[in-house]
Amino acid sequence: MVLELYSPTKDDVPEIIALSYDGYADSIISPLFYPVPVSEQQIAESTKAALEDYGKNPHHTNLAVRDTETGKIVSWMEWLLVPEAKDDDWNDFVERMFKLAWQSKIDAMGRQPYIYFQTLVTSRSCRKRGAGSLLMKALLDFQTQMNLPVFLIASPAGEPLYLKFGFKEVSRFELDISAITTTERRFNIGMLLPTPEPEKAARLPQALASSLDASDIEIRPLTSLAEHMAMREIRHRAFGPDEIMEMTFGGQNSEGTEESRAARSFNDAETNPRRRWLGAFDKATDTLVGAAYWYFCDDPTVEHYPHGNAGWPPGTNVSLAEAHFGPMEKHRKEYMKGKSYAYMCLLVVNVTAQRRGVGTKLLKYTLDEVDKLGWECWIEASSAGIGLYLKLGWEVVEWIKTDLKEYGGKSIAENACLVRLSKKVVESAV
Repeated sequence: MVLELYSPTKDDVPEIIALSYDGYADSIISPLFYPVPVSEQQIAESTKAALEDYGKNPHHTNLAVRDTETGKIVSWMEWLLVPEAKDDDWNDFVERMFKLAWQSKIDAMGRQPYIYFQTLVTSRSCRKRGAGSLLMKALLDFQTQMNLPVFLIASPAGEPLYLKFGFKEVSRFELDISAITTTERRFNIGMLLPTPEPEKAARLPQALASSLDASDIEIRPLTSLAEHMAMREIRHRAFGPDEIMEMTFGGQNSEGTEESRAARSFNDAETNPRRRWLGAFDKATDTLVGAAYWYFCDDPTVEHYPHGNAGWPPGTNVSLAEAHFGPMEKHRKEYMKGKSYAYMCLLVVNVTAQRRGVGTKLLKYTLDEVDKLGWECWIEASSAGIGLYLKLGWEVVEWIKTDLKEYGGKSIAENACLVRLSKKVVESAV
């Protein structure tokens, strides 16, 4: 099973609702909310209600993890940015069940703005495989952007995961479950993750990534080490575990820390004008939400190394690298021989800002320049990202597929080599 972070859409709501019922099926308090086992009618009604509410609250964020081999969502998280705490009217049942939970939240957060971490649920068949940790890392990334505390009400089963990521217990209270059992007791835990930089102001609410669209974004070069560090963090969150990369370059000790990688890309951009690092920034807060790396192969008479020096870095699984990445390099050199061209090496968008035109705007910024030069463009893309590149004029010229089971892995690595013809060539053919 190979997992990836995924920004769900309205079309995914039915699958998420079904996953939620599956994930909570073994919870002791589920019978308080609906008959167990759950009926198809109950699932249908919940799905209808969720679809009706979808997108109404711009402060609400959904994030998921899916299995890339099956395409199925296996874990789901939601959180709510609360710009200002307010009192709520509760019905009798909720008052009886969760009065202590609500009071715990008020006691911990007061009236300050915060992130309310509402739900994390994983399919029972996929627990303890890293899906929850992927989502937690994305939440922490969002917290850093907003510079806000995070509050949650945890079950005893979920508490160890949250402790692992730095949450601290601030309250513990007993729920009234006498309606379903008199032999067991159920305690919930109020937990808090403090503000990352308490000496600095919060960045809200217009900075909320889920409400961004392309008009809120400014594209400009990355010009500082701090911006390159932010880019590395977004890259880490967005890509998550990647079996082919981990198997090929996992032992690459020479790559060093995230700080050293950021320093290297910053220095390369400063000293080599062929390396173009661009950032997508939220205009309201100047927060980085996406980045792109282009390499301009402007001289066809010299050898270019867009990813560094010649040869594989120390610690590389050379046989696997030559089997999967070697053919990509070979095809690029063959197709682009004797040409000046632009190589699109990296495109990354924060998981909470995906599917909002950020990636398109990042690409078009450089494509406009490339079209004026009359150059072609090259890219190697995963099957998950290929749709955007096809939309912007790239065409697949080769598919590279490697069965990682032959190297001790579990999946099939699949990448496409794509070429975007120069605008002059396209116009002359019309």
